[in-house]
Amino acid sequence: AVGIFTDMAATASQFARTTSRTEPRSAYHHHYRDYVAAYRQAFGQLHGLYQNLTPLSERPFAG
Repeated sequence: AVGIFTDMAATASQFARTTSRTEPRSAYHHHYRDYVAAYRQAFGQLHGLYQNLTPLSERPFAG
């Protein structure tokens, strides 16, 4: 964000090591695939709303 690291993927690999890998179970993957697609669509449509709500949540409470 401030130019300290030029390659975030390379930097991350210096700090974290993969110790194991888990593959999704096919039945679960197929069951939730449509939920993921719907979530991605909703997030894209709601992104502007989230952008507008973020500054509101940072306001001090006046009560």
